Amino acid sequence: MNVCVYGGGNIAHSLAAKISQTQPVTVITRQPARWNRKISFEQDGKLFESLFDVVATDDVGMASEADLVFVALPQFAIQEAVDHLFRVLRRSTTVALVPAPAMSVDVMRKLSAGEVNVVGFQRVPYISRIAEYGKCVRVSSNRAVHRVAFSNASQIESLGGEFTRWFGGSVSRLSSFLTFVFNNSNPLLHPSRMVVLFRNWRERFYPENPPFYAEWSDESSELYIAADRELLTVIRAADSTGDCLCDYEDVLSHYGVRDAKELTLKIRSIAAFKNILSPMKEDSGRWVPDFCSRYFTEDIPFGTMVIQEWARRCGVATPTIDRMIAQIEKEIRY
Repeated sequence: MNVCVYGGGNIAHSLAAKISQTQPVTVITRQPARWNRKISFEQDGKLFESLFDVVATDDVGMASEADLVFVALPQFAIQEAVDHLFRVLRRSTTVALVPAPAMSVDVMRKLSAGEVNVVGFQRVPYISRIAEYGKCVRVSSNRAVHRVAFSNASQIESLGGEFTRWFGGSVSRLSSFLTFVFNNSNPLLHPSRMVVLFRNWRERFYPENPPFYAEWSDESSELYIAADRELLTVIRAADSTGDCLCDYEDVLSHYGVRDAKELTLKIRSIAAFKNILSPMKEDSGRWVPDFCSRYFTEDIPFGTMVIQEWARRCGVATPTIDRMIAQIEKEIRY
């Protein structure tokens, strides 16, 4: 199988590193000159180097030779990338969205019109952070189960087997691409922490960048749980087929806890989260929010606000979600 990875961030690095353990990979990126022919990944204290070449290019046309194209881009960049791919991909090529964005239904319909198959991962296969651009990436927390939607059901067995070979774990089929609109991961998780962390930030002094998860609070847990319950109400109102409800897993069940206090302890204890800092930058001797971070540029406008729009469309009240968005809007003026 000829595999291509479209993107140059954390996820793209980890996909290229893992897949190149078993076969060559082409990476489409704006900075191809910075990529090595071999890329390593660190996991569990061990270093693994590519066994096959990683070929980096800025030519989207190279995707025309691929059987499978992983799209690992920020949500604001996906539509343009899909437009480029639509013009060059062969029929029967498969595009895998990692993770699948809220706009996945539109992406699937557009590409399917060109007889391109689409696959959407509900979450990334593992947590990853670039150690050295184009050369090394750190990965952790491999998922035991990858929840994936397929536009072509005939691919479930064959592609599912490849995903297991590359990423470990098993593959569970999601019922609908609409599921990706109602995402209770980053679009609710991150704002729940940010509204507490950055409340009245202009009047506060941050001497250092605090850990984002390791200092998670009960207040953030309570917000997260309340927002998740509101999301469930939206799903019930929006999904006439019940497919999304079948795919939905509430926050407490996902983390295996019973209440906010247990959720706080759980999030603080996750080893892969411990060294992740907050979306901040240093400014004149103090730390301030980094409004260019994807936590602000992606999770809110392409996640939380999409859920809010669906709630309004369905006439469902979401006071917790509305309050979180309003506070963040007040701080950065979307």
